[in-house]
Amino acid sequence: MPAARLGTGAAGEFHAIDPQRLYDSRQDPAGALGNRQARNVTVTGRFGVPSSASSVALTVTADRASANSYLSVFPRDDSTSDPQTSNVNFRAN
Repeated sequence: MPAARLGTGAAGEFHAIDPQRLYDSRQDPAGALGNRQARNVTVTGRFGVPSSASSVALTVTADRASANSYLSVFPRDDSTSDPQTSNVNFRAN
């Protein structure tokens, strides 16, 4: 992968960086995600995303699904409950 490039601009503006793969369950020893399973993925402080970032724009995909399902992506902290909406709906391959 190419080195990440941090965008420039004032605080609160969009700062583009080169695309990076933050997580790939195909390479995770825990394996594919199952029903109601979660994975915590650190975004800030990696690939040029500053630790002070207040939001990020992500592309989320699903591959080799064994059943119709969905993925939800959301910030995880003590005050966040699981969302009742999905980011990606997908069908079994």
